[in-house]
Amino acid sequence: MSTPSLVEYKGNCHCTAFKFIFKAPEIKQAFVCTCSICYKNGYLWGFPSEGAVDVVKGGTESTLKSYQFGNCTHKFCPTCGTSVMAYLADGTIAINLRTLHEFDATALPQTVRDNGAKEPVNRQDAALWIYPGTPTVIFAGLTSLTEYTFGLGRTYHGFCGSCGVSIRERFVNNSEEGGRDRTRKVALNVRTMSGVDLGQLKIKKHDGRLGSKAGPYDAGW
Repeated sequence: MSTPSLVEYKGNCHCTAFKFIFKAPEIKQAFVCTCSICYKNGYLWGFPSEGAVDVVKGGTESTLKSYQFGNCTHKFCPTCGTSVMAYLADGTIAINLRTLHEFDATALPQTVRDNGAKEPVNRQDAALWIYPGTPTVIFAGLTSLTEYTFGLGRTYHGFCGSCGVSIRERFVNNSEEGGRDRTRKVALNVRTMSGVDLGQLKIKKHDGRLGSKAGPYDAGW
């Protein structure tokens, strides 16, 4: 039997403090776990072979932050909140395929592992935003939130500093907005809400890869 040819994949967190490369047979499917942390982060998992991942910038211990849940150690960037990978108890490395450069993980067929989540799984999206009026939302524990902004600095992405889960987006006004008050609304990640059936929601997708007034996102590869 012939050995399958290997493809080189590159990945990074959003702020690019952490970058990695691995070679593997062409990735043709993603794995979805329905446990609470994987559900909240919208992970799409891939499993490179042992020793295949080469960190080229930063370090898994020096750059990424760890969050222990169940038999997995989840690794996320404490600056931008990107959930990058996880280590299973047996040493297996799981890569969040959403972090791969120029790779559409959402287009892959997905295999679901039911691991006890009470909410239905949406198989395409990570954070799912709704936009209620700011005065209608009451927050507790905001001191545990880390904020990250990029581009024009008009949106501050808030994630839990302990586990990396995206919670909200806070908007600020900009002189280019004219009379529009962006602070009147806040974005909330529906994945963090109990009792919401994502399967019943009409989801509108925005392709952020097309860029904005600040220009397209560049990871510097």
